[in-house]
Amino acid sequence: MKKIIIYANCQGVGLDFFLRKSDIIKDYNINHIRIDDVLLKNKHFNFNILKDADIFIYQNIKKTHNIYTTDEFEKNNIFNFLPNTCKKISFPYIYDNSFYPFKGPFNLEEKHMAKNIEIVYDNSKPLIELFEKSLSLEKVIKLFKEGEINFDFKKRNTATLAKLQDNETKCDILVSDYMIINKNKRLFLVENNPISDVFVYITNKILTQLNINNIQYKSNNALDNITNLSGFIPISSYESNFYNYDINYEVDDDYFIKLIKNIKKMHDYKIVTSCGHPANHQATSL
Repeated sequence: MKKIIIYANCQGVGLDFFLRKSDIIKDYNINHIRIDDVLLKNKHFNFNILKDADIFIYQNIKKTHNIYTTDEFEKNNIFNFLPNTCKKISFPYIYDNSFYPFKGPFNLEEKHMAKNIEIVYDNSKPLIELFEKSLSLEKVIKLFKEGEINFDFKKRNTATLAKLQDNETKCDILVSDYMIINKNKRLFLVENNPISDVFVYITNKILTQLNINNIQYKSNNALDNITNLSGFIPISSYESNFYNYDINYEVDDDYFIKLIKNIKKMHDYKIVTSCGHPANHQATSL
């Protein structure tokens, strides 16, 4: 049997899963090297696994990661461990942070209270600004329900696509075109975990390069996650209206109202502590 190496973060899980649904599995063993485990968790990596690879499917790794880098201009890079006959196919790190109004922990904990609110709750600035204008929690929630808060979806979407397209300049497989065509669909569970349809698209692009038949996969639902990747950000009425979703997704604005209450609690805590008074709060009491 020949060997395929997938050199990627958690997104390689989805790619591995769907490649195994194709005819490629008849002739190849597939090995997924979780590069995020190697780089961030110092997981042991045996370079010998690369020496007889026939196909190397990878995400680009910066030169700052030394021998693990995929930068061909670096003398010591990961490609040095591959045979000369190995076919290399690159695909981008897929990320989108423009499909939700804001996000953060549903359960506010003590450890969050001393941190910057915008770090704990991504894109919470529009809400913080309202609280800083002394608007009450009830008023902010009312504005949210009425769709009156600007969460900059257009600006954020333009920025995330531009970053992806910049990353794709060094990739064989492009995904931004698929995201643009399917802008009226929810394509991500969380920022870096796409739904099954995205993985099927990437898999078929790779299979096409290898002259192997594409797979046919019918999703069980609009937010299919058959590979069981972790995390899910509910859908609010804001992005549903902005992107004019052509699928009737279940909207859960109550989830985001709970986050607004958390943000308000953090905001009030910081006011009290900045005045030199001890804060009397119970972080998880909301």
